[in-house]
Amino acid sequence: MAAHYTREAGTIRFYPEGSSYQARDEFDGVVSVKWLDDRTVELHAGLGTNGLERLQEAISVLMPLGANRFRVKRAARRKMPRPWRIVERGESENTWELDLADGG
Repeated sequence: MAAHYTREAGTIRFYPEGSSYQARDEFDGVVSVKWLDDRTVELHAGLGTNGLERLQEAISVLMPLGANRFRVKRAARRKMPRPWRIVERGESENTWELDLADGG
């Protein structure tokens, strides 16, 4: 028998200043990460406040792991700042992408 593990999903937890995962403190935000390929991640199920600030922090955590394309799904009426762009439109939600390999 052979077994092979690939990282396909993970979780980023956000902690208030002075708190940490190592201390098993309470976190105040979370986002799920799904790897779509070696450089593309989809961020979803984000909970907490300061969404764009947390999104930037998640990107900074994932870039050293090889991610340089990021996707999020948002309600169709919600927007994302530039240079994010819509790559898929749906009736109730759109998929937005930030491709830092393209200078985004």
